[in-house]
Amino acid sequence: MKFVSHRDRLEDDVRDAFHQAMEDTVGEADDNAPVDEGTLHASITWDMISESGSNMKARFGSALRYAAIREKGGTIRPVRAKLLAWRGNDGKMHFAKVVHQQPGGKKGSAKHGKPYLKPAGERFGEFMDRALKRNS
Repeated sequence: MKFVSHRDRLEDDVRDAFHQAMEDTVGEADDNAPVDEGTLHASITWDMISESGSNMKARFGSALRYAAIREKGGTIRPVRAKLLAWRGNDGKMHFAKVVHQQPGGKKGSAKHGKPYLKPAGERFGEFMDRALKRNS
């Protein structure tokens, strides 16, 4: 008969709840993220930074170059040309020397001006509580 201490079982439950809470946090960020083609949605992930017993650290987000500007907003300037160029939803080419991006989606979208990662991260505690209750 294998002896499993209460501490070991408790650490396993906390680890499982942590993983579930991180998945829920990523899901929330995914729901909040602006949608153009879905590339940003697909790129939101999480990974464990360190884990020692019940002491766990993780991070979540996107590695896409434009993800941070979608979260925080900012100014986009050309690097290798005199003008920025892009094809708009209207199918026409647009040019600018500088673009001031608001957080979130494009102007006129429901997610314009809204970050997507920070609100999800702020709900981690709620997700953790819910996951711990499911595991108990």
